[in-house]
Amino acid sequence: MTKNEHENIPDTITIRLSATWQLFQKIRYLLFRKKE
Repeated sequence: MTKNEHENIPDTITIRLSATWQLFQKIRYLLFRKKE
């Protein structure tokens, strides 16, 4: 594994976490709106 590839791994994890978090926030927002 090259140094460049090794540095890209945390970026991929961060992108996945960010996408998962945005999806979670969207679902929570929709559930919150349904209760009203």
